[in-house]
Amino acid sequence: MTSRERFRKAIHHEQPDRVPIDVGQDFHNGIHEIAYARLLDHLGETDEIRLYDRMQHLAVVKESVLQRLHADTRYVFAQAPSNFQVVVADDGSWADEWGIVRKPCGYYDQACRHPLAGCDLSAVRDYRLPDPLEPGRVAGLRERARLMHDTTD
Repeated sequence: MTSRERFRKAIHHEQPDRVPIDVGQDFHNGIHEIAYARLLDHLGETDEIRLYDRMQHLAVVKESVLQRLHADTRYVFAQAPSNFQVVVADDGSWADEWGIVRKPCGYYDQACRHPLAGCDLSAVRDYRLPDPLEPGRVAGLRERARLMHDTTD
């Protein structure tokens, strides 16, 4: 049974050959960079660890690891707006697209400064929210999903 068949059976409440496996690839069950580094070490793999969620320190699991663990799922994510760039300061702090400054605190990055802290009502009215419809968020998403569908099981 292919991964796609297995997953479809499971979501339709039918009996697959085994439970589909999802290995830390989304915001709900991601794998922390420390755990991922230990997993790579255990598997004898080396690679630079990339994060897809800076705040939670969630690592991008590389394809060779997903295959070794028989993972049945792969993810295609929307992106940050095309006009947004994370800049990390010397102390490790950075601002998200809402303008909230975060800095490392243990295993996660904690909010330490909010752009509306101490503001009056006029500043709140003038605050620009991130645009959920900014085209850069979904640029190439359909093509990546189609490629994944057409080239994998």
